[in-house]
Amino acid sequence: MAHNADLALGLVHELLSLPFDPTNLRLLGHQKDTALTILSQQIRIEAERLREPRARGGSVHDFYRRYEDGDGEDER
Repeated sequence: MAHNADLALGLVHELLSLPFDPTNLRLLGHQKDTALTILSQQIRIEAERLREPRARGGSVHDFYRRYEDGDGEDER
């Protein structure tokens, strides 16, 4: 899977590195769609990173640590 991702990233880089050609609308459309997809994915990644760990549920280890410490959520 990592190999396929590397290949895809290489193709994206090649596509976005092509010179801007307003006469080739098909290529321009592909370049625009690719750029917008990359931007939207990056926004989703950044938004997820900004969320609090507790909002994502935390890890199983954290859950058991809170449980063993008597610091469960419904004991507030």
